[in-house]
Amino acid sequence: MNKGKFESYIMNIFQMIFLLAIIWIIILNIGFNLFNMPSVLFLQVLALVLIGYVISSYLKINIKHKKGRKKRNFTKCKLKIVNKLMLFALFLLIFFIIASIGLSLRVGLENWDFATVYTSAFEYAKTGNLTRVDYFGNYPNNDFIFFIVYNLCKLMFLFHPSVGVEDGYKFMIIINSLIITISIFMIGKTAKREWKLKNMFLPLFLLTTMFPILFFSEFLYTDTLGLFFISTICYLVSRYKSDYKKISILFCIAIFCALGYKIKAFAIIIFVALIISIIVKKISEKNFLIKTGLTLGASFFSILILMNLFFSWFMPITNSEREKFEIPLAHWVAMGLNTKTNGGFFIDDLIKTRSIDGYKEKEKNSKTVIKERVRSFGKQDLFQFLFVKKMSRTWTSGDMFTDLYALWGTKNNSGFLQKKMKDKSFERYFQFIWGMFLIIVLISGFFIPKGNIFEWTMQISIIGLIIFLTLWETNPRYLYCFIPVFYHTFFNSIMRIRESILSRNLNILN
Repeated sequence: MNKGKFESYIMNIFQMIFLLAIIWIIILNIGFNLFNMPSVLFLQVLALVLIGYVISSYLKINIKHKKGRKKRNFTKCKLKIVNKLMLFALFLLIFFIIASIGLSLRVGLENWDFATVYTSAFEYAKTGNLTRVDYFGNYPNNDFIFFIVYNLCKLMFLFHPSVGVEDGYKFMIIINSLIITISIFMIGKTAKREWKLKNMFLPLFLLTTMFPILFFSEFLYTDTLGLFFISTICYLVSRYKSDYKKISILFCIAIFCALGYKIKAFAIIIFVALIISIIVKKISEKNFLIKTGLTLGASFFSILILMNLFFSWFMPITNSEREKFEIPLAHWVAMGLNTKTNGGFFIDDLIKTRSIDGYKEKEKNSKTVIKERVRSFGKQDLFQFLFVKKMSRTWTSGDMFTDLYALWGTKNNSGFLQKKMKDKSFERYFQFIWGMFLIIVLISGFFIPKGNIFEWTMQISIIGLIIFLTLWETNPRYLYCFIPVFYHTFFNSIMRIRESILSRNLNILN
């Protein structure tokens, strides 16, 4: 089999898996909307009919090339300056909107993990003491976020030594809003680069109106930092697609994937997806693959080793405490098989694992639980649990639980956004949009051009995420940091459909 046939054969397999996965998620969403939000399902069907009518009508229209266009009043140089000023003003507006949302949705500091990380970092920066050694022993993956928040607290104390924990929390919201704004910029810049657009206005409009990217600013945690790393990785993959010979880009991809992995483990999915895309694209170039593999592998694992050494020095936790408290990976697979929450977080499982002393004993118990739960299902019930109940829990929430977490312990019950979240208007809007996103991605899935590593990487990443969250403990919130991947898949879909329409019209003209 020659290189071209091999590349086409393998990518057709991945594309078929991707399209089947999207079709299945669409079916799950139809079922969810039918029983929970029939009005949303009706609007989705109506919107699809209208979209189909508009596209079919447009295909019948011949494109007439306009002659004698008037000269623009501005020079190209002046236009660039105006565009940059408008873009700066737009991002400033986006930042203020995100910060306002975060301050409005401010929740109590007694709530879940982000509060533990923040209050512990605040305490450690102020007093040098860490009382929640057990928590950070449980979750070594939170060392990096703790380090970042700790240094932000140190910076805060440098300018305001007597700042209180509540005012410090507001400062974290501002920083978090800045991180989300930078992520939005990186996503827009990537879309602009991929499609050689004159500006980012269309990509930004679609991003901020079709995905709940603005609504996780009320807490600085791994979700928003993961969003930043994944949006940057997507940009670097786009750069790499244009220039395979630049080792520096590969090095940067490996660094950001390693850093992203220490914040949100899902970042490694994109890393693996890129490697698969490169292997398929360059299968006949063995020297290139060896050089690329060594660059990516050596850089990625070197950064991980250095970070592990650094955090073992920085964190005030001994090796014996790590051994005593650390929760094994098998625990999360076992939790992902619980029927009480359909594979979601289950506090009883966590309490049980925490009660066992020693990492090996915890791991042994978790593996036993996995075997017992798998045996208790039977083949048919296990399939139904994983691919119907569990996937429905994960993939039928268009708002990615941003409303649930915003209302969990909120300090403000009277705001406009809170009211819209409580009366389900917020959920209905994003549920409608989520259905449109899935349909458009499905339609355009047949138009992926041969050899496009960026689009391959995005699709394979979504396949990887579906597999990961089907096996792991799951939560719609985990989709938030993957918004860059969803968005680029969606925007590529829009542009592919547009290309197809324009190509059809040009053929009619010729």
